[in-house]
Amino acid sequence: MLIEDSYQKFLLEEIVKVLFLRIITKAIKMGIEKIKDFCEAINSRDDVKAKLKNWTKVAGYNVDGEDCYISHNADGTCEFHEGKPEKASFTMIGTTEIFEKMFTGEEDAQKAYFAKKYKIEGDVMGTMKLIPIIKMMKP
Repeated sequence: MLIEDSYQKFLLEEIVKVLFLRIITKAIKMGIEKIKDFCEAINSRDDVKAKLKNWTKVAGYNVDGEDCYISHNADGTCEFHEGKPEKASFTMIGTTEIFEKMFTGEEDAQKAYFAKKYKIEGDVMGTMKLIPIIKMMKP
């Protein structure tokens, strides 16, 4: 009986681990999708593209350990890429939760940065161009 109980406990623990990993993986993908949605929203709005005209930065994002980036073009459009860029102008590092909140307007990006809810590596001043853009994109 003791062996059977130990085995059942072991199986239950393994099932919980697998489910936890699936939930975490899905949450990370949701965070990456928010970055992709942000790029698509930029490309869909002429007023935003006008503000980003000639701003040719590569904005890296690290969401819960997963990398993606947005290449900003001279015409104000952008392109989303999965993976780590060869050379990012800056990289914003944070959790799915903080990116979700920033890109939906629930959290102010500048205040979140100063509250150390996410980090920026590289050209911190370069990110200042994105803050009003993020605010413009609120749903």
